[in-house]
Amino acid sequence: MARSLIAFFVLLNACSSAVDRSPPLRDVGLPPVPAPPAELLEFDAGPSADLSALNLAVPEGCSLQTQSQSDRRALRCAARFDAAAPAGWSRLGELPIWRKDGMVLVQSWQKTAQAWVLTQSLHQSKGDHPLAGSPFGSASSKAPQ
Repeated sequence: MARSLIAFFVLLNACSSAVDRSPPLRDVGLPPVPAPPAELLEFDAGPSADLSALNLAVPEGCSLQTQSQSDRRALRCAARFDAAAPAGWSRLGELPIWRKDGMVLVQSWQKTAQAWVLTQSLHQSKGDHPLAGSPFGSASSKAPQ
């Protein structure tokens, strides 16, 4: 009885559809990605956002991690706290997002095994808004969409 049961399971496993019997995938030689249209290459969006221009202080109990991009930074903190934005920035409701003159500062927390990591990123509008006081002008509203 036990041998016939083992033989049944071996046969069931051999005939199982869970085994992938399809041939391996091959490179079908897709063409290279085409170059973007000329009108997109002609448009200059201006300078990128620079988070260091805001002179954000590193809070006590935090250390600045290596910064690879000018528009974002990460702080390693011992404890989580309610991060604030620079003076003159308005908060969007209860979200950790602040805005001023076409620029948006976003802050997010992540818990790691050793500490809390606060990521701060600065985003800018390229002029697609009615604020005349934006330091980035309104050229992108004329650019191809």
